[in-house]
Amino acid sequence: MRRTSPLARCGAGLAGLLLLLSASPLLAQYRIVGPDGKVTYSDQPPPPGSTGTTLRLPTETGGGAPSTANLPKALADAVRQFPVTLYARKDCRACDMGRDYLRKRGIPFKELSVETAADALVLKRLTGEQTLPVLLVGKQQSKGTGPDWAQLLDAAGYPEESQLPRNYQAPPVRPLAPPVATAPAASQPPEAPPAAPPAPPANPGNAPRIVF
Repeated sequence: MRRTSPLARCGAGLAGLLLLLSASPLLAQYRIVGPDGKVTYSDQPPPPGSTGTTLRLPTETGGGAPSTANLPKALADAVRQFPVTLYARKDCRACDMGRDYLRKRGIPFKELSVETAADALVLKRLTGEQTLPVLLVGKQQSKGTGPDWAQLLDAAGYPEESQLPRNYQAPPVRPLAPPVATAPAASQPPEAPPAAPPAPPANPGNAPRIVF
């Protein structure tokens, strides 16, 4: 029986997400959800007055950076000069191995999750990769897990053994592409009040009066 490596399985899962975007340009910057729920991607913003929701896909990844407070000087300097970013996803054995390695070595890093088709699209644009995990040390990147990670971290000046303080808190995992905001439902005009019944006609002076 042929066994599939953890890296190949993660790559296959990410490739499946990218297949959802096969008709979409890789340089698309807008994710447009129409009123019928159909999702399209485009490099042009939707025309004014269009319905649905629009998401501007990020061209760089900011936020969620590790704090350097209370870190030893050498470690804090490495974090500031060569920040570490991990692109990963759930249910990915190779991603789990990468996280474990960074945590055991005591590397402060931010993790950006690649779970949706929009995440996969942004990862492809930013890194050119469709295999997870991807490690970014400063501007240098490496896919998969292996000796490249240790070499990159050594070159960036990260210590070989953990120097993290006991009270260190890692930044929360964030999605690579921001979630799509739900468009507010179009307001319905208020119903007009029921029309008043017509007034009875005036009684001319010469009209006969009926008395009960």
